[in-house]
Amino acid sequence: EGKYDNAVQEFEDPYRRGVAEYKAGKYEAAAKSFRQADRPGIKTDALYNLGNSQLMSGKIEDSIKSYEDVLKTNPDHADAKHNLEIAKKLLEQKQKQPNQQQQNQQQQNNQQQNKQQNQQNQQQNQNQQGKQDQNKNGEQQNRNDQKQEASKNGSKDQKNEQDKKDQNSSGGQNKQKKIN
Repeated sequence: EGKYDNAVQEFEDPYRRGVAEYKAGKYEAAAKSFRQADRPGIKTDALYNLGNSQLMSGKIEDSIKSYEDVLKTNPDHADAKHNLEIAKKLLEQKQKQPNQQQQNQQQQNNQQQNKQQNQQNQQQNQNQQGKQDQNKNGEQQNRNDQKQEASKNGSKDQKNEQDKKDQNSSGGQNKQKKIN
């Protein structure tokens, strides 16, 4: 790669400079050089190499156009046909990729919504359980209060019953005294 960097500086001819830039991995610079190449006899090769540079720099649509232009000039250019097919497949994959990313994003969103819904449901269940516990405690307290009240009333009833018995017994003694 280093020897191609040095060669780039030595070439004034845009086509040769483009070849050196391409081999050095400088695809953007190579594409620019191949566009400038206008020497007779290398136009088709420059256009083909332009397509390669565009493809390597990720400009797939541009590379397809360049390969198609090569095939207009030379329909039998086997390398251009081959690279055109590769570029079309890459473009197809690239177009499918955003759909896959959207599906993945939608799936993540759905999972997040489900998680939030589950958390809300758990919170509601906890709140309902707390209310049920409060109601049970309240019901238990009411039963205890009723028992205490019944117990008090029962004691009063027993006392009243005892008072009646006492009155009857003392009244009965009084009656007995009167009879005697």
